[in-house]
Parts: sequence; structure tokens; C-alpha cells
Amino acid sequence: MYRYILLLLCFVISNNPLFSQENTEEISSHSDLNVKDTKKEKRAKINLKKISYEKLFVNTDLSILIGSTKFFGDINQDDHLPALEISLTKILSPLFSLQGTYIVGEFTGERSEISDIQHNSMTDPYNQYEGEGDYFVTNYNEIDLQLLLNLSNALPFLSTQKNSNNYTFYLKGGIGINVFNSLNRNLVSDNFIRSYGYKGEQELWSLSEFGKDKKNLIKQSKESVFILGLLAKYEVNNKLSLIFDITKRTGPDRWDAVVNFLDDGKYDNFNFYSLGLSYAIGKKIEKEE
Repeated sequence: MYRYILLLLCFVISNNPLFSQENTEEISSHSDLNVKDTKKEKRAKINLKKISYEKLFVNTDLSILIGSTKFFGDINQDDHLPALEISLTKILSPLFSLQGTYIVGEFTGERSEISDIQHNSMTDPYNQYEGEGDYFVTNYNEIDLQLLLNLSNALPFLSTQKNSNNYTFYLKGGIGINVFNSLNRNLVSDNFIRSYGYKGEQELWSLSEFGKDKKNLIKQSKESVFILGLLAKYEVNNKLSLIFDITKRTGPDRWDAVVNFLDDGKYDNFNFYSLGLSYAIGKKIEKEE
């Protein structure tokens, strides 16, 4: 009887290391799999980021344009003044592109005493007009979102013209937010008449301080604008293109600091004529037939 018990104990003891070794092997194999899986996940995440970045900038152009503005309002602009535009354009399809634009510039104008000037309690609330003509100065910053229609693909006769492969014509329209400060003064004495985007505008007791200090950009006057224009693009190579742009922006009746309340249907507007360069910052997919 004791012999059988001793034999049983020896068998159990001799097999116990094998059992423990198998457990350790299983545990180690599981840990190896977990390490490998985490490495694969990290690689997958990195690849996904790379793919999404590349897809985001496929057929995307960065453009810089320099040109001049021509203002039309209660006081028309006499000369063309410089302006700068930076835009990012993403081709969505053979017909449509989406464009985000930032533009900064200035316009000014003057009118003499013999011009058709109508000053009353509405257009001149502080009764500051002296009867010898006036002028205005306006600075603006604007952010736009525009949709471009590829006319070269939409209109067959444009695409069939000789050497038309390098030329692309677009019709564009959109909306934007214009942040501006405008100041209207007497032409001879240079005394203040009215302003927007300057400190102390609503304080009647401080008329002598009007037009001296501008508000910061966030607190300046803001208005929505409507955009309509034409754009021509000449492709120099796969990366670089030349651009010619004509765009009209229609906004509030305050850009010249003269508000004609007697004519509710009148809005100020200005044209922007510009030339510039466009560079493809992402991969370019070949044009579809």
C-alpha cells in the first residue's frame, strides 16, 4: 500500500515542472502577440494619418495675387489702390472647385463742393459738414468662401479651341465677412464728419476725438459681402500657374462712411483686378475627359 502511495507522489512531482513550463510558454506567447498587435496598430495609425493628409491636399492650389481696387459708392474712388489676396483652392470635381480667400486693402475717394452732395440730419447726424466737399479713407480685411465653376469643362467651345489645354476659365461666386474702418472728413479743413470702426463713435461730447484711434480688429465694423467674378488660369507646368482675376464685391452702404438712408436699395461695392501665381501644394490628379 505504501509503495503505491510513494509511486503516485513521485509521478505528480515529476510532471509538475512540465505543467508549469507549458503555462509559462502560453503566457509568453500571449504577451508576444499583444506586443506585436500594438505595433501593428501604431503602424496602422501612422499610415492612416499619412493617407488622410495626402488626400486632403490632392488637387489643392495656394495662390497669391496682387492688384488694385476700384470703389463705387456715395463717394467714388478716384484712383486704383493696391490690395493683396491669398487663397486656397480645392478641386472637387471636373466642374466645381471650392476656394477660401483672405484679402486686405484700402480705398479712398473725394468729392468737391460742386458735386451732388446731400447732407441732412440722417447722413450727417453730428452736423459736421462744412459745405466745401469731403473725402473718405477706408481700410478692410476680408475672409471669403467661393464656389468656382470650370467654364472650360462646362462649355464645349472653350475646350475645343486650339492650345486650350493650358488655359482654364472659371466663373465664381460666394459670400464673405468684411471687417473695416472708414472715416469721412471735410475736404478743406480736414475736420471730422463721420466714422465707423473708430473709438468714441457714439459719444456726442467727444467729437473732437473722433477719427483719431481705430478700434482693434475684432471690434471694428463687420458686414457680409456677396462676391461675383471671373478667373483665368494659365498652366505653366504641373506645379505652377499664372492667374488673372476680376472680382466684384457688394457690401454695406458704410464703406465710405456716408450712409444714404434716402435710398435703401443702394449698396457700396468695389472691383478687385489682380494678377498672381498659383502653386500646387499637393499631388495632382490628371484631368478627366
